[in-house]
Amino acid sequence: MLLTQAPNQITGDLGGKKIEYTVDQTALAHIMNVLTELYSDPHKAVVREISTNALDSHAISGQTRPIKITTPSRINGFFIVEDFGAGMSPDDLENIYSSYGASTKRGNDIEAGQLGLGSKSPFAIADQFTIRARKDGIETLAMLSRNANRSAQIEIVSEQETDEPNGVRLQIPISGDLNIFNRKVEEFVRYVRPGLVDLNGEVNEVPEHWIKLSDDIYVNTKNHYGEDGYQRDAIVVMGNVAYPADRSSIPSSIIAYVPMGSLAFTPSREELMYIDLTERTLRSVADDVETLSSAYIAEELSRVSTPAEKLAVISGLSSVTTVNDWTKYSELTRVFPTMHMHQYSNKVRYDSDQYYYLFRRNSTTVPYVVYNSTRAKGDRQLFNSIGAGKGDKAVIFNGTKDEAKGYFPDATLVDAKKVKRKPRQRNTTTPAIPKETFEDIRGQLVSESTLRGLSKILYVAKSEQALGHEIAVRKGERIVYVAPGKQAAFVKKFPNAAKLSDVYMERREKIRAYVGPRMCNHTSEMV
Repeated sequence: MLLTQAPNQITGDLGGKKIEYTVDQTALAHIMNVLTELYSDPHKAVVREISTNALDSHAISGQTRPIKITTPSRINGFFIVEDFGAGMSPDDLENIYSSYGASTKRGNDIEAGQLGLGSKSPFAIADQFTIRARKDGIETLAMLSRNANRSAQIEIVSEQETDEPNGVRLQIPISGDLNIFNRKVEEFVRYVRPGLVDLNGEVNEVPEHWIKLSDDIYVNTKNHYGEDGYQRDAIVVMGNVAYPADRSSIPSSIIAYVPMGSLAFTPSREELMYIDLTERTLRSVADDVETLSSAYIAEELSRVSTPAEKLAVISGLSSVTTVNDWTKYSELTRVFPTMHMHQYSNKVRYDSDQYYYLFRRNSTTVPYVVYNSTRAKGDRQLFNSIGAGKGDKAVIFNGTKDEAKGYFPDATLVDAKKVKRKPRQRNTTTPAIPKETFEDIRGQLVSESTLRGLSKILYVAKSEQALGHEIAVRKGERIVYVAPGKQAAFVKKFPNAAKLSDVYMERREKIRAYVGPRMCNHTSEMV
């Protein structure tokens, strides 16, 4: 890919001696190590970089068959990527893999690479990996490994003739949780253009839960966190690399494929750089999404007639729309009169104009619909009065019974005018505390009978409670709070009671006599 960089802004020339920057040859190992470990998610980086290199090879050579990716398993713990593109000779291997920054892709906008770092990314997760490259009838086996000083080297193991087509096969050992690694492979392949990857014997396709707005823009209908395929931010894909567009106005459910060179990204290729080039591209995508989604909604609504069908269409396409879409079209305002939903088990509550948020929750099927409601907003009292159970949902609706039945034919319909509201039950009483209880140092209430069963009760005023943390409570003992004015009566009532400070000093003196005063003074442990 052609390099993207901002123009230099230099003001004036003082005419002094100019010295070009160089790289300290003694620090090469350190620099290589830094460049290798620049990824925040090394496993994801290896999947992205090695797979993208294979896709680039197909793109530049005009190869139409998919690249092959094999994920690791317990039997074969290697991540394997094979392409059938331009191939590599021994000289190609030596020139590309032995030099950080070396790249053959900066002169075109067909290949995604340009930095000369991705081919070395396997060193971020493994100290050794192998390459089997074929070009012009010669197959080369190379071993790449790290030295003790963390620098790297390439060893050409063998060269032999072959009748297999040109291509490159990388084999990288994977350690750790293989399930997590394989999910990252699947996530990468999900956003690659369809038909370009053979993953474990299956060629990738557009996911079933994506809606196609155009050849370059799709909508992800998995809009619930935790669903397989859910995405938190809008995704823009350039060169088959997916970037989260977390600082754009593009709806989070959108996947947009953009031309090569239209985005700037960080050296790790994990995030976008929001320079003018990137911002212009994202604004263009946002405009296209608004136009395409509006047309798609209108077309889908034209294919159905009943209120229930239209409601199902809007609910199914809720991830396409923005909040403004709900009031933009006269068709939508006719489909949705004033309504809102209550579900008190998890605090779901929507105002009458928040259809967008209501139906993003897939609420086309609800057990209860209250019609003829004259309230601008529903309330918990009405919800509890219709017989709804905990976890049930109820739509509070200001339309007629026939309208309600048209939108929700399977729901239980309730006339708001006939609902006998249950009076609110307020708990105005404070639980009574038993008279013969005492609070211990842990804040728990202890009964009189429990205290009588102890071998010793250590009592202390709350103002001296810090002392309770400096004494080790033995088996059969408990520390309780007793106000200074009530301590005499407490001792009379409980013969097994003793003042905490007295017991503390008694035990401390015993320790002092045993280990000596100096050791005792230096001891900060409990006595």
